[in-house]
Amino acid sequence: MAESVRNDAELLISELPWLVREDSSPAYSFAYRIGWDDPQRLWVPKLLEQYATHKTDASPSFLGGYLRAIFNRNAEEWESVMLDPATADRFSDFVVNSGMTDVIARRVIDQCRGGLQSKDRLERWWFDRQLQQLDEGIVKELIGLQLEDGVGTLWSNAVQMCHTFYMEKENERPLPEELLFELLTADAMADGRVVHSASYYWSRLAKAFINQFPHREWDLFRQVFRVAMHGWSILEDLDTNEEAILTTSLRKDPKTAWACIAGVYREARERGDYLRQHWLAAGGHRIIGDDNPGPIQFVPAEVLFDWVDENVEQHGYWLTRVLPKTLDESSAGRLTRDFVARYGKDESIRRGLYAHFHSHGWCGNASDHYRKLREQARGWLTGEKSVTVIRWIEDYIDGPSYDIERAEIEEERRI
Repeated sequence: MAESVRNDAELLISELPWLVREDSSPAYSFAYRIGWDDPQRLWVPKLLEQYATHKTDASPSFLGGYLRAIFNRNAEEWESVMLDPATADRFSDFVVNSGMTDVIARRVIDQCRGGLQSKDRLERWWFDRQLQQLDEGIVKELIGLQLEDGVGTLWSNAVQMCHTFYMEKENERPLPEELLFELLTADAMADGRVVHSASYYWSRLAKAFINQFPHREWDLFRQVFRVAMHGWSILEDLDTNEEAILTTSLRKDPKTAWACIAGVYREARERGDYLRQHWLAAGGHRIIGDDNPGPIQFVPAEVLFDWVDENVEQHGYWLTRVLPKTLDESSAGRLTRDFVARYGKDESIRRGLYAHFHSHGWCGNASDHYRKLREQARGWLTGEKSVTVIRWIEDYIDGPSYDIERAEIEEERRI
């Protein structure tokens, strides 16, 4: 087809109105052949005219393919064509489709800052390997540009763009300390659920950051907790990946980690905010029915209890929603058991623990689930000497016993 156009240009002219709106790989490839067969760039004015005419519904595919042919022949010539005003509002799309140089990337930055095109257009850039060919200073500006407005989707794109440039396998580069810290702790993480989609790249960058700048590990840990006050599941999203950065740091030095958490808790209280406990109780995201203890199990009891003793009413109640949901012989179970023995006479703490222990997810019959909980709790009484602990367990058992009766009635009705 490209050869036919070379012999008779009129064949293409009548088709341009729909071709410039076609978003497909064949359109891109066809345009590339047209561009390769057009060393005099006779088609440039016609293509730009069509894009100006159909600006609202034009696709970057056709012009992008044509421009790619120019880029592969002569990057400087490509730059001159790219600067035409007709491409301004979707300039970055054409860059991704045709080629990338420092000069043109700088132009994209200027256009975004000048309002000629939306920063959202950069969302296609992060997965483009051409990004690795740019000067590092340009890439830093692109990342910083997307952090300026505190928009979650732009933050997510900046994280992935940073990963593409600095963390490419077998082509890793030294990380920029301050820029990466700003990226890993940006307030934009609290904007929607963007952390979930970027968590893999965040985790890899955070691990590399800690390895390269170990003196900043607790700065990172503390600041992430500050940001997490403003998002429902930020900590869980960030800690679900293999690296489990937050849990790893806490396990390595639980005393320092708890000092950071306690400090952020205090800041939250002073501002009237609330530090959510779910990550401490569960860690990363889990499947239904997984009640294994979370990162709280790695904090020594004496560290936790010293903190609770500072303000039993506030700190003790807050901790009731965090402790492992067991009083068995494991280290996690002993932590909760010792907490009950020490603070279980306080009515608000008792009730807080009841509510925490009764919060479960499960699959199957509810009566079987509650029966299992009751049998587990009865096992906790074996060998127990503390009157406070025994009383708490016996009162707790009343809950599953009642739930079993209620669930059996409901299950019989469904038969």
